[in-house]
Amino acid sequence: MRAAQDETLHKERVSINEEAFMIEEALRKTYGNKSAAAKLLGISRATLYIELPPPTR
Repeated sequence: MRAAQDETLHKERVSINEEAFMIEEALRKTYGNKSAAAKLLGISRATLYIELPPPTR
């Protein structure tokens, strides 16, 4: 049972890493334009903002 649980957690981590990579790529391709990046990813701008890390000071 533990192995199945570990595999599920690993898949979630991979998904999060892949998602972060896709967002970074979209932002790079759109020169930081969040509206264009969201459109490129097929998500709303609000969803993109939820997925972005909080700004650092």
